[in-house]
Amino acid sequence: MLTVDIEKNISDFNLRVSFRSQKPIIGLLGSSGSGKSLTLKCIAGIETPDKGKIILNDRVLFDSEKNINLRPQDRKVAYLFQDYALFPTKSVYENIKYGIKENEKANSHKIIEDIIGKMKLKGLEKRKPSQLSGGQKQRVALARILVNKPDILLLDEPFSALDRFLKWDLAYELEEILADYSLEAILVTHDDQEVRRLADEVCVLSKGKSEPVRSIKNLFESPKTKASAVLSGIENFSSILIKNDKLFAKEWGSELGLLADFPQISKDEINNYLVAFRSDNFTYENLNNCFAIEAKLIKLIKNSYDLINLTLKTSTDLENFTRINITINSKTYENFFAESSIGDLIKIYIPKEKLMIVTR
Repeated sequence: MLTVDIEKNISDFNLRVSFRSQKPIIGLLGSSGSGKSLTLKCIAGIETPDKGKIILNDRVLFDSEKNINLRPQDRKVAYLFQDYALFPTKSVYENIKYGIKENEKANSHKIIEDIIGKMKLKGLEKRKPSQLSGGQKQRVALARILVNKPDILLLDEPFSALDRFLKWDLAYELEEILADYSLEAILVTHDDQEVRRLADEVCVLSKGKSEPVRSIKNLFESPKTKASAVLSGIENFSSILIKNDKLFAKEWGSELGLLADFPQISKDEINNYLVAFRSDNFTYENLNNCFAIEAKLIKLIKNSYDLINLTLKTSTDLENFTRINITINSKTYENFFAESSIGDLIKIYIPKEKLMIVTR
């Protein structure tokens, strides 16, 4: 179990992070510049927080009040960098050997042979990193880490430079390795799909501040802030107005319903809220308990997954309009939108139970 409660100021950036991991893999989800990598570096001991504490499995790694700050090599924390940080002039065997502790050097050959077999690297012992595939490099980097017997693995955007096919292939391998070694991990990413695939729980970071740890299901079904909504894949937002005790989506030009139907909204703080919906959470029929959005079609993109993305704009003002993105399958497109052309008015309906209210 890892507990992190730290503060770190660098120039005009203020990091304020507090979370406790309860499950094997926790995801730190945030956009670029949110403080994800800085948090990992503080846990690893590469950076020193200004104040706070870091506790791993009841071992205090850092405590500003007690003046405790363990060296990186004493923390039993492994850091898998984006580029794997392999030595380019050393062989696979030599790279792995580098990770073995001094007191186990005498038994290093057996340790390396065992890990090479487990990591499916047999026959690659003499190759240099430049002669390896992306997946092989990842396994070598993990082998070098695992021979050091860490308590936790820090994964810093491990798939950011990979194409989609290779990414999920390596993600599958990583899942197996973490399970085989019963190793806890922190996954830093800006990709909601990576979090869905690998993490058991998630902590969202936004502008250096952490949100409470949540289950993956809870984050994607009910985000509480715009930052967590965006990071969970939501694209459609509107500010909210109140008129005669009714709520309106300002940019969508739609009536949402009575204020009393939205108990989570404080009337005095209406400017702090946004209304949102996912791109596939709509219907083309005017059913009960729906509200309508009428908008012009400005872009249509068909992709290779039998899905079609439609981009709409909700204002005739070319300088100031809100984009709405909706996603449909090919069959729905053929049945309801095939005759639509760029510039046509399209009316869609959002079921009120699919509506989300988030804070800015």
